[in-house]
Amino acid sequence: MEVYAAALSYCDTQMGRILDAINDMGELDNTLVIYIQGDNGASAEGTPQGLLNEMSIFNNIPEDFNQVLTHMDGLGGPLTFNHYPVGWGPRYGHAVPMD
Repeated sequence: MEVYAAALSYCDTQMGRILDAINDMGELDNTLVIYIQGDNGASAEGTPQGLLNEMSIFNNIPEDFNQVLTHMDGLGGPLTFNHYPVGWGPRYGHAVPMD
């Protein structure tokens, strides 16, 4: 979940930079922005434990949970192509209530 949150935070920062640039040009009031952050929805590729490399499931290469834990701090970095565990799938398929 931290990797997903980091991706959202990064995209939010970059969108802020774009809006600041449009504002600096004096065109913010003349601009319609439609911002969609998505990854095609939830899926089950992550297995119950999650994956270091999403492609391992497609190539029938098992990943040991201890191996995943060993590399936990690298998730979301350039050496992983990780996928969240299936238990998070339903959460990604529903909007978060805004109270």
